[in-house]
Amino acid sequence: MIIDPPVTQESVPQHIINSKVPPLLISVAFTAIAAVASIVSLIKGLGWYELRKSRLFDLIVLQLVLILPLLVAMPVNLLGWDPPQDYSTTGILRTGSLFLILLIVSVILGAMWNKKKCS
Repeated sequence: MIIDPPVTQESVPQHIINSKVPPLLISVAFTAIAAVASIVSLIKGLGWYELRKSRLFDLIVLQLVLILPLLVAMPVNLLGWDPPQDYSTTGILRTGSLFLILLIVSVILGAMWNKKKCS
């Protein structure tokens, strides 16, 4: 069994340490590009009507709608705030406002996905 040495300040390349763009932002950008590309290819391949009829895609949308408000720590962190350690009134209001925005977006997406089932 090989044990890797711990990551220290000296073992990380200096261009990553001195970078103006945080690695989280880079990974979010690549993930967003991959998600958009896969959605576009899915819509081109199957068509919008077939996607709307698919029960599997209904489950994917359901998972997105349920998980979206719980991802509030990512935009809070990208905005430069400190979500897990800021228990001040300002920190709670910042995090709470972003949570409400994501909750509203989630409710709107869920209501728009299948209007016949919602009414």
